[in-house]
Amino acid sequence: MIITPEIINKGGAANLVLICDHASNFIPEDYAGLGLNDDLLKTHIAWDIGSEALTRGLSKILDAPALLARHSRLLIDTNREVGDDTQIVAKSDGIDIPGNQGLEMAGRLQRIKNFYLPFHETCDALVAARLEAHPCVIGVHTFTKVYGGRGRDLEIAVMWNADNRLATLFGKIFEAKGLKVGWNEPYSGKNFFYSMDRHGRDNNLPHLAVEVRQDLVETKTGQKKFAKIIADAYSEIKGF
Repeated sequence: MIITPEIINKGGAANLVLICDHASNFIPEDYAGLGLNDDLLKTHIAWDIGSEALTRGLSKILDAPALLARHSRLLIDTNREVGDDTQIVAKSDGIDIPGNQGLEMAGRLQRIKNFYLPFHETCDALVAARLEAHPCVIGVHTFTKVYGGRGRDLEIAVMWNADNRLATLFGKIFEAKGLKVGWNEPYSGKNFFYSMDRHGRDNNLPHLAVEVRQDLVETKTGQKKFAKIIADAYSEIKGF
């Protein structure tokens, strides 16, 4: 079963492309939930809670095209390079993922073919169609309030790898709004940044990833609030 990503607002007027790698917790029936129950598949290990709604909100406010994954990161993480140890995890936040343990190469290649490549090839085309206009590329993610038994008090974060220019601009605006900002925290774009590297850096486009703490975007009110915060930041620095 091949799962292609969803494109929303493909013809949006904004000179911007939004990418949401972890928008869905969907796992096809053939994979039997990877051995996990429904309650676990609703948690942060399977997706970035609130990121889909946040991306849709940003797309609407800014009139920007957006790409949303339609499969769970537990099947294969599109924000990892092929061969990365964390691309298909055997354990996540201390929880065993039975369907990923002892996975043979044939199974890995099938997931790359069915889920990973369709996502990135679709994104390649979406960015390429706007390349002449030199669009900004923004990854939209969320992070859990508690990970590994430890709490996180950051509210929003900016991530980058080699180029921190756009992240610095966004981060300063977020701080000016009174938010507690993570600068390449609670994890670093130097480790987890494949989608931005491929679709932003490799096309010589301004790019960053924005992360919001999940409990702040679990409700429609929170989703609208942070979509506006991020959209306002983009609008303030438009033309970077």
